[in-house]
Amino acid sequence: MDNKEFRILALVGSLRQGSYNRGLLRAAGELAPDWVKVQFFDIGTLPSSTRISRPLPIPRLFANSRRP
Repeated sequence: MDNKEFRILALVGSLRQGSYNRGLLRAAGELAPDWVKVQFFDIGTLPSSTRISRPLPIPRLFANSRRP
């Protein structure tokens, strides 16, 4: 059987190192067949709303959909 490579981007919504979700995703990656590649994305590299000192601009697509 020809198995094409299948890629999964794993996102964990917790920054806590001992997170159960992080552990489950890690185990899934280890148990996945060779043709499945699991890549983990560290959400800690994203800007946090508590670290943003100014509001981010609203994309033009959504700017007109704002309601008062």
